[in-house]
Amino acid sequence: MNKFGELKFWLKQALWLVPIAYTINFVYALYSDQKGGTFGDTFGAANALFSGTALLMLVLAVILRLKITL
Repeated sequence: MNKFGELKFWLKQALWLVPIAYTINFVYALYSDQKGGTFGDTFGAANALFSGTALLMLVLAVILRLKITL
């Protein structure tokens, strides 16, 4: 598998993993006895996953752009 195919594979994995992880985190936060700010703190991991997915998409867009122009 070439590097581009490998990147597409991991991007596809991230696109289904992020919503599932966010949903699991939300359900956990609802059923735990956290109050106020600690409830909001439970979404830090989901924020990191969304940021990582956005970075992967940006890298993929740059690679696709370079492939088209070269």
